[in-house]
Amino acid sequence: RVKETAPAAWYGLAKMYLLTEQYDKAVPWAERIAKQNPDDEGAARLLAAAKAEALDDDLRKMIEPADVDTRQAWKLLSQGRAAAAAAIFQAAIKANPKDPHAHNGLGFCLLNTGETAKAKAHFEKAIALEPKHAGAMNGLARCLKVEGKTDEAIAIWEKMERLMPRPNAGTTGLAQTHL
Repeated sequence: RVKETAPAAWYGLAKMYLLTEQYDKAVPWAERIAKQNPDDEGAARLLAAAKAEALDDDLRKMIEPADVDTRQAWKLLSQGRAAAAAAIFQAAIKANPKDPHAHNGLGFCLLNTGETAKAKAHFEKAIALEPKHAGAMNGLARCLKVEGKTDEAIAIWEKMERLMPRPNAGTTGLAQTHL
């Protein structure tokens, strides 16, 4: 059972069920997403498609997984191979410029190699595409902290705490900053 604090899983399940035309199974996940993100047009579109039992070409293109598998990129990044990971994330963005997860991944590659301004742009893009993207919010906060904008970073981490009341990257960012 997916816990109530797993919105990324909700998106994954809603998208999977929509893409496999299992609309009845997509509805409860799309409802959770829309309830948590009432101002998010993308969330509303997912829910509308599930209830209408129809997926238009534009929405399909937006939610279909890219031909590029970014799991390998995350593995490379965790091994300290940011340049190799960045190439995969860039390919994923080229395949689907509206993929917030690829922008988030590239943002972390750039942040980890000291390219804070470029990283910040990718985190901001990911948040524009998915306003409650926790990874991108954390990345943006880290960029702001590097830029010396500690109060702005703290505000983002506090927002993460309100959105996800369990320990998360925002919890860590706040703790490290206050220490």
